[in-house]
Amino acid sequence: MLRSMTTFARIEKVEESFAVKMEFRSVNHRYLDVHIRMPRWMTPIEEKIRQKVSEVHERGKVDLIISLEGKSVFRPCFKADTGAVDAYLKAVDDIKNHSGLKGELSIVDLLMLFRDAITQEQEDIDIDLIWGFISPELDRLLDAARRQSEAEGSSLETDLRKRIETVKSLINSVEKRKKEVFSVQKEALRQRIAAILEDTPIIEDRLLHEFAVLADRLDITEELVRAKSHCKRFLELMDEKGAVGRRLDFLLQELFREINTISSKAQDAQISQMVVEAKGELEKLREQVQNII
Repeated sequence: MLRSMTTFARIEKVEESFAVKMEFRSVNHRYLDVHIRMPRWMTPIEEKIRQKVSEVHERGKVDLIISLEGKSVFRPCFKADTGAVDAYLKAVDDIKNHSGLKGELSIVDLLMLFRDAITQEQEDIDIDLIWGFISPELDRLLDAARRQSEAEGSSLETDLRKRIETVKSLINSVEKRKKEVFSVQKEALRQRIAAILEDTPIIEDRLLHEFAVLADRLDITEELVRAKSHCKRFLELMDEKGAVGRRLDFLLQELFREINTISSKAQDAQISQMVVEAKGELEKLREQVQNII
């Protein structure tokens, strides 16, 4: 089944202990290019996240946004600055001694008056707990993105099959016309030679040689065989699993090359018109294939 590179998905889950929001967006790109926006403290699990994305979405420019909040995610770490507290208390005693004021300083007074007595250091993050939250929700997000990718790919596949069948039909028409064209050109060559030689008898061996040269120069049999083979392989690839977009694009390039050669060899207005139509379909096919994973 074909899958489109253009896809979007968003999930949100809120529980008593945490809330997670994720957004996945992908557009056309030659390779897989993943950009992740998430809190810096989640960096230790970034590689795991990238691995999950690459297993599901093989090509495309991906923007992934992750937001996670929750009391159970963090274990706050506080530290008493005992050196600063000692200096503060000494300063209080100096004031008391200097002014003669009396009174006791309680712990509540200390914490209210000297807010730097306790400082909060970098949060002690339970990375395993974070991954436990993130992993199943990321799977859910990627599954939603895949479903949309497959739905869009199904629509693309219908159009691709229709267009490649049109190209096949045009190739068959060219093949049929080729036989008619050679007979006409053969007779035209005979008449030209006869006109040049006028009353001189035509040498059959010479005429046969000219016919052979003409046949070789105008023969498009090999190009037609290869073109039909490319069309067949194109249809087979669309039935394969996995990333086939780049191989489909390569086949279309080869098919375009054969059609161009046919165009240059076949000196016939009807074949030229068929080639123009085939090229038009191939251009549309290449545009569509650029969006296939």
